[in-house]
Amino acid sequence: MKLYPYQRQGVNKMLSQSSIFLCDDMGLGKTAQVCTVIKERNKFPTVVVCPAPLKENWKRELQTWANISVNTDDLSSKVIIINYEMLNHHLSKLKQLNIQQVIFDECHVLKTPTSQRTQAALKLVEGVRYRIMITGTPVLNRPKELLCQLEIAGLTYKLGGKQKFLQEYCGNYASPWGSSYDGHSNLSKLNEAMKKIWIRRIKKEVQNQLPPKTVHMVPCCTVYQPEPTSFEEIEKYDKEVLKEKMPYCIDYIRKELERGGSLVVFAHHRSIIDKLKKEFPDAKVIIGGQSKTNRQQNIDNFQSHSNSNANYNLILCSLQASAVGITLTNAHKAIFIEYPWSPSLMAQAEDRIHRIGQTQPCKIIYLYAKDSIDEYRLRTQKIKQTIINHTMKEKTT
Repeated sequence: MKLYPYQRQGVNKMLSQSSIFLCDDMGLGKTAQVCTVIKERNKFPTVVVCPAPLKENWKRELQTWANISVNTDDLSSKVIIINYEMLNHHLSKLKQLNIQQVIFDECHVLKTPTSQRTQAALKLVEGVRYRIMITGTPVLNRPKELLCQLEIAGLTYKLGGKQKFLQEYCGNYASPWGSSYDGHSNLSKLNEAMKKIWIRRIKKEVQNQLPPKTVHMVPCCTVYQPEPTSFEEIEKYDKEVLKEKMPYCIDYIRKELERGGSLVVFAHHRSIIDKLKKEFPDAKVIIGGQSKTNRQQNIDNFQSHSNSNANYNLILCSLQASAVGITLTNAHKAIFIEYPWSPSLMAQAEDRIHRIGQTQPCKIIYLYAKDSIDEYRLRTQKIKQTIINHTMKEKTT
């Protein structure tokens, strides 16, 4: 297999720097680029830390792009693949191995300074020269989330240090408890500073042969709800809305399947996935807690539509379990029944179908209840996305 020209450029830039962020848009082949860097840099042992569902994907990509065969969680391999949840468990043994290179995939999960995974990551990189941070969404909600990632990469100094970063870019303002850094400020300046330490290409810049993607907001019912004032109210509103809109959602999915073609449906709650599975018993399912074998089998069957007994090709996906690291390009339509608070998670999920390998125009459908928590959540997402776009210097769509 051969890299695209923009991927080769990314590889060359990563090889020229000891520490860097690879922040290409979702679906542009970040893993292929980094596997090529692993091969050409030839510094072992290398540690790849990633979300658990992505370990098998890394194993396959290393074989494809670097001709390196490994077993996940094997600390004797030249490339050691472990998930974030196991990093602290393996830390003492890893520190004895003279690690030459560390790669953090989906590094935006390292946004909380006090979390166990962040603390373990900081300890792992001590004394390690080569570091690569991979994510399509380095900022999920606010600039402050970049700070831990910068510290792990050893690049905070390039933005003036921790305190200057907080004061300059995080909306420093006084509160009854002291200074607060949960806001945002000087985003254009932050974007210019980040250009020195990240590689960032978006689809329309480098993949103009990729088919277009359109988003359709489809109201399915009306549920009058005031803006929530507590977490308890949010939970209550969600239950009310889902009860009202599920019959419509099921009918909408059934009509889409009758039109033919493959279909991806995203939801947040396991109970919703279970309800849809009862309505569509031949659907494949991607949820948390699946064995890696079962998960990959469902993906492969969906991609090849190999279930000869099924009259339709449908996959039901948990947003948390399937928003990253999987390819579902056999479908060109995706339906969202529920939405998280993070616009970045939604973008990641959309790009399971809109990525390299897709040959048809993609249609993204959001089913929502008017005047409800659905609209409130979507408005909140839009505000967050505006902040993210300013940080990344990208146009709001």
